[in-house]
Amino acid sequence: MHSRVNKRIVLTALLASMAFVSTDAMAYSLGDFFRGAPNDIKAANTGAYIGIGKTNFNYKEIAGKNMPVPPGGTLDAENGKIKSYLIGINGQFSYVYWALNMNYASGDTAYTGGYTTSSGQSGTLDTTDHQKKLSYNLELGPTISPEKHIALTPLAEIGMRVWDRKLSGGTGSGGVQVSGYSEAYLNTWTAFGGKIDLAYGPVDLSLVDLDGKTHHGNMTTGNMGFSLGDHSWKQQRVRLVYTFDKWIGLFASYQHTKFGYGASKYNSQGYMEPNSLTDNHSYYVGVKLG
Repeated sequence: MHSRVNKRIVLTALLASMAFVSTDAMAYSLGDFFRGAPNDIKAANTGAYIGIGKTNFNYKEIAGKNMPVPPGGTLDAENGKIKSYLIGINGQFSYVYWALNMNYASGDTAYTGGYTTSSGQSGTLDTTDHQKKLSYNLELGPTISPEKHIALTPLAEIGMRVWDRKLSGGTGSGGVQVSGYSEAYLNTWTAFGGKIDLAYGPVDLSLVDLDGKTHHGNMTTGNMGFSLGDHSWKQQRVRLVYTFDKWIGLFASYQHTKFGYGASKYNSQGYMEPNSLTDNHSYYVGVKLG
């Protein structure tokens, strides 16, 4: 889902929500516009969320100059669906919203890439990547409610991501045996954006759009380490909550995260890491407690 499409969805939802507002209500004062979050939205945004789902994982490394494929082409790629888990603790006060979230995913994805042997022979390899991904983030923002069914929250977010991948060896093109290897990635990110809550009774729909950058990216493999460049980071989220009472509810959510790593410099052994792009779509269902 393209970020422009998601922004249109957020804008359309905001405009549609104004259908709740009567003509008389539009005459309210400026002070009414800055009311705190309604009780229905407080209930939906307060408590612990525990979910299980799938992540459609897509990763590719992108060629630069003097590489086996033309600049902008794909050096290697991996794709697949892996199990995902979500744990979140949210709090909604009258004028402040905060959330601490953790996402974990693991499983096997299909890898297609190239190899170069110590003798200089190169070719392609299709194999499997056994991967684990852990990320967590903290978000915070002030909330206002221009109407009793709506809450608007500008958001600031910080987060960290760890990704471990273990590529299996196999037989490459030309019958060459290629050994497997492991890589570990780490980065932080900062982002800014907004959140819209639309609530009616026990049902709350929240839409989040964030735009930021990755920072302090690095990758280690064997005895080598690479510092990766900053890159854009974007995320859109949609969550639907049904709250039965103040103790329990159900939710379903969708999350689209797209970011990259900038290319590293060459090390003393003549190796480097190219630009890369990760594009993940995650789906969760679960329970809300508290």
